[in-house]
Amino acid sequence: MKKLPSLYLLILLSTGMLHADISVPSIFSEHMVLQRGQLVPVWGKATPGAHISVSFAGQTVTGTADTEGRWHVELEPLQTSVEPAQMLIRSSKDGTPIRIGDVLVGEVWLCSGQSNMHYSLKALSTQNGKATPIADEITRADYPLIRQMSIYSTLAPSEPQEDVGGKWEVCTPQNAGGFSGTAYFFARELYQALGIPIGVIRCSWSG
Repeated sequence: MKKLPSLYLLILLSTGMLHADISVPSIFSEHMVLQRGQLVPVWGKATPGAHISVSFAGQTVTGTADTEGRWHVELEPLQTSVEPAQMLIRSSKDGTPIRIGDVLVGEVWLCSGQSNMHYSLKALSTQNGKATPIADEITRADYPLIRQMSIYSTLAPSEPQEDVGGKWEVCTPQNAGGFSGTAYFFARELYQALGIPIGVIRCSWSG
């Protein structure tokens, strides 16, 4: 009788190992912008052998997690959309589906560099203790169709990482100060010219 708790614990642990949660990298998160006019890759991890389905904008594509639990599917090219939509990701062997809301389709650009790309609008809004014209720009930065994905600066000396960390943010006067100054003005220029959603992925590291 004393061995039963250990047996139950083993069963519970085994069940948990067989039914892990499906996951995707942080770049697939609320407020994201997907690239229009091209195949859109979506990937993540799940229980090995699980059948994965990704549904978005009237499409449903499927794939299977490999022996290490990695899966990868591609959506057919998407049309530009300013209407927020939801992406739904399901697994045949895992728990709660992933629902990603407020997804737009437009232009997506990688903005990489050192200090010139890393400096935020907030950092550029003052000089020698005095406000610059950038301060006024922040108060006017109400562009809900412009979104920034900020990649966290993390050392990975041994091997490439499966998730870089970070999150998408909508451009508003309340959070525009955290946007890369260079990426912001680039995105604003594109938005004013094209009138479509613009996503910028800020991957920069000063010095």
